[in-house]
Amino acid sequence: PGVIFPDTLTATGDNLFRNCTNLAFFDYPLNWQSVGSNTLAGCTKVTEILIPEGVEAIPAYAFNGMKQLLSVELPSTLKRIGNCAFQNCTAITGFDLPDGLEFIGTSAFAGCASLTAALQRAGGFTVCGAASDGEQAIRQILEKKPDVLVLDLMLAKQDGLSVLKAISAMEHRPVTLATSRFVTDYVASAAANLGVR
Repeated sequence: PGVIFPDTLTATGDNLFRNCTNLAFFDYPLNWQSVGSNTLAGCTKVTEILIPEGVEAIPAYAFNGMKQLLSVELPSTLKRIGNCAFQNCTAITGFDLPDGLEFIGTSAFAGCASLTAALQRAGGFTVCGAASDGEQAIRQILEKKPDVLVLDLMLAKQDGLSVLKAISAMEHRPVTLATSRFVTDYVASAAANLGVR
């Protein structure tokens, strides 16, 4: 079973097909501009998603837990990927992020084991660690000395700014991409002063 919408549909609300475990395919309307949170969360049989041009944001938890999702095509217009948007999509192995993307939310790709494995297989990448809190992150960064660091600024025990301060004296500091669901001008400025790009 699947769903095909008319191309006249431009927006949908939250939880549209949440936990519809028998839903096997889903055709996005060509003019769909606003996607609700938890749109397909828990739809475990859907294997591919094509998000049409014009969509600028994927909300929190939109595709969370889609365990058979293999393929995602993102539009060039996409600017934001919300918190936990693709969390626990364990089968997904990769996709191209658009050049205009400005924000990736907290845990947007957490639990995507196949994506991590794909990064490890890709030329030039080795995922050398993952941490669930700031203290663990500092230990791993100092021990493993990664070239690239993807850091959530909202961590338990020590926040991302504390992590950045702790590693600031490293001779070979990693290039750092910071994410956060809440950033003030002060936090953004402090992170930039600590080397975040």
